[in-house]
Amino acid sequence: MENLLKEILSEIKGIKSTQEKMQSEITGIKDQVAGIKGEVSGIKETQEKMQSDIIEIKEKVNAVYNQTADLTEFRTESIENLNQIKDDVEYLTHKESQNEKVLFNLQRKVTTNR
Repeated sequence: MENLLKEILSEIKGIKSTQEKMQSEITGIKDQVAGIKGEVSGIKETQEKMQSDIIEIKEKVNAVYNQTADLTEFRTESIENLNQIKDDVEYLTHKESQNEKVLFNLQRKVTTNR
């Protein structure tokens, strides 16, 4: 009977030792889970910052796109205006030449008629 009690006591001690090891492992796992939660929280913060940065970049790209469209329109209008000015200068040069010819002929007639 005493041997049986010793065996039971030995078994209980073994179970208790195993339980303590499991408790220690569970504590380690809890610590690891807490560490993982901290890392996940850091990742979430980084992701939110990146999303904010992406929104800011998109806004800047849209602004550049709109400015480019405005500049393209301005360039087109400027080219059209320059072409119109060129045509006007050519016309005025032509008219000046014609007027000078008329004046020349008038002057010649006046000097010949004297």
